[in-house]
Amino acid sequence: MLLDPHTSKIRRFAKNCVARRLLSGPFAGMRYRGNACGSHLLPKVLGTYEKEIAPHVMELIENATGIIIDVGCAEGYYSVGALYANPRIEVIAFDSDRTARETCLEIATLNALQTRLTLKERCTPDRLMETVRSTGAKVVIMDIEGYEVEILTEVGGAALFNVSIVVELHECFRPGAKDVIRRAFKDTHTITEVMSRQPVAADLDITIVRAIAKRSTFLCRRFLFERPPQMSWFIMEPTFQAQAPRLPGTE
Repeated sequence: MLLDPHTSKIRRFAKNCVARRLLSGPFAGMRYRGNACGSHLLPKVLGTYEKEIAPHVMELIENATGIIIDVGCAEGYYSVGALYANPRIEVIAFDSDRTARETCLEIATLNALQTRLTLKERCTPDRLMETVRSTGAKVVIMDIEGYEVEILTEVGGAALFNVSIVVELHECFRPGAKDVIRRAFKDTHTITEVMSRQPVAADLDITIVRAIAKRSTFLCRRFLFERPPQMSWFIMEPTFQAQAPRLPGTE
């Protein structure tokens, strides 16, 4: 079968390049490790990882000053990537998995960015609210496999009235998550839903890899696939800029 040698090429390609640098995408040139925590590695190396939201995320990162909060940082694609892309910021990254935190620190150290990274364990509504309050962070990136419902609805839009939020939604784990989060933030944020889509070979920026991927849909998905097509994200931008809206029960 033709698939076997091509699959071997993919594996060799990943092994040879991953331990060095990301080859394309928003963080091209960043040193990386040869494994990912909770996601596929190759799309990150090739620059196709979450390509649907890359323009939104990069606009927030590039315009940020001060602190960015990454809730569910995994091995640090966004946490270290933000530091790599913007020398003016620091990142506070949460993850409940010890291996993920250790890998994130390792990747930050590979890029000499560890002094601007603070790693913390599991995020809770109280921890998020306190971190935003104490640091003045204006950007939150969140991917926590369904727990986003508890955190975001308990904290609420009023407490995050001046914070831009990119959150991956997990309707597969928490049916109705979209509606619940939308209700919690509809009065304080402009909400845009971005849908995931099936990858195509044209998404690849690297000519050699694109040529291999075009040989079959199977190979293309091996290069690009990272999530079911029904996944989506909310991009939530603050409506209120000048002052906080009145919290319920306050005068």
